[in-house]
Amino acid sequence: MVGLAEIQSAYYLVAATGVLLAAAFYIMNLRMVQKKMKIDAAILYGNLVTEKERIRDWRHILFETNYASFEEWEKGSRSNPEDFLTFQEMAGGMNQLGLLLKEKVVDPEMLMTLLGPIWPKVIWLKLAPIIEGQRKIYNYPQWRHYAEFLYKEAERMYPEVKVSIGRFQPKEAGKSP
Repeated sequence: MVGLAEIQSAYYLVAATGVLLAAAFYIMNLRMVQKKMKIDAAILYGNLVTEKERIRDWRHILFETNYASFEEWEKGSRSNPEDFLTFQEMAGGMNQLGLLLKEKVVDPEMLMTLLGPIWPKVIWLKLAPIIEGQRKIYNYPQWRHYAEFLYKEAERMYPEVKVSIGRFQPKEAGKSP
């Protein structure tokens, strides 16, 4: 005859096995949720930087303005507040993407696939003189640090992709690129 002790031992064994299976399922589920969150974050930001109006505004800053220094930008942006707002949006967006990348919320390969390795480089090279000037003026060397991190990550991942900022200067009348 089976005693109470054997029944209790079998019960504990079945219960412990159930707890282990539940823990394994929980861990697998958590990993899937984390991966989905990374994909969702990358897609969200990919969609944000590919909106029609945003592309038009960012293109204006990249191709139609020539702010080579913080002083030029400050003077020009006072006469054109739209440039100021677009610059802040670009720099802020790149800073947010860099933060998500640094904190491993988004996968670097996925993000660079969505953005392309060129755009973090182009945007940083265009905005760097202004951001570096702001860092000096504000006496805050970490200002827009994550935007620079995004640029450096693109450089690290794709050193063969070269970007010349000269291509992103306004065309002079009568001259072709």
